[in-house]
Amino acid sequence: MNARTDEEQIETLKRFVQEYGSKLLLALLAAIASLFGYQSWQSSQQAAQETASIYYSELSMLASSETALDEQQRNRFDEVFARLAKEYPGSTYASYAAFYKASLEVKGNALDEAAKTLRWVLDNNPDKNMVALARLRLARVELARDNLAEAQALLENDAGALAPLYEHVRGDIYLQQGEQQKALLAYKKAQSLAGDTPTMSASLLEMKIGTLDTAGNDKVFRKADPADAQ
Repeated sequence: MNARTDEEQIETLKRFVQEYGSKLLLALLAAIASLFGYQSWQSSQQAAQETASIYYSELSMLASSETALDEQQRNRFDEVFARLAKEYPGSTYASYAAFYKASLEVKGNALDEAAKTLRWVLDNNPDKNMVALARLRLARVELARDNLAEAQALLENDAGALAPLYEHVRGDIYLQQGEQQKALLAYKKAQSLAGDTPTMSASLLEMKIGTLDTAGNDKVFRKADPADAQ
C-alpha cells in the first residue's frame, strides 16, 4: 500500500516536471536576470550620482571664490557646467550649479544670460521646490531688466515655502511701478508670512515698510539693482 503510494507520487512528480519544468526554469532565469539587471541599474545610478557630485563640487568651489573668476576659471566653469547640464539635466546638482552660473552672470551684469540659465532650470527640473526657487530668482532678474510684467507673471505660480519672498519681490515690482500703497501691502504680507525669523531679508523688509509707512510716503527707493537678483 505504501510502496504503491510512493510510486504514484514519483510518477506524479515526473509528469509535473515534464509539463511545467521548462516554464519554471524560464521563470527562475527571468527572476535571476531581473535581479542582476536591477543591481546593474543601481550601480549605474550610483555611479551617475557620484559623477554629477564631482562636477558640482568643482563648480561650487569656483563659484564660491571670494575673488572674481579670471578668464581661465570662467572657461573651466562653463565647460564643466555644460557637461553636467548635458549628462544629468534633471538632477538637483545641475539645478544648483545653474543657480551658481546665474549668480555669476548677474555679478557680471549679464542679465540676459542669467535669465536664460534660470529658464533652463524651469525647463529641466521636475522638482516643485526647485522650480519655485528658480521662478523667484528669475523674477528678480526680470525686475532688474525692467520686464515687470514677466516678473509679475512668474510670481503668480505656487510659491510653497517661499511665499514670503514671493510677496517681497511683488512689493518691489509695485514700487518700481510707482504703486507705493500696493507695495506697502505686499511688504506687510511678506512680513506676516515670514513670522519672527530674523534674517537679512526680514531686516530689509522692515526698513522698506518703515519708509513707506511714513506720512506722505514721499521717500522713493532706488530702482532694482542687478545685484539684488540673486
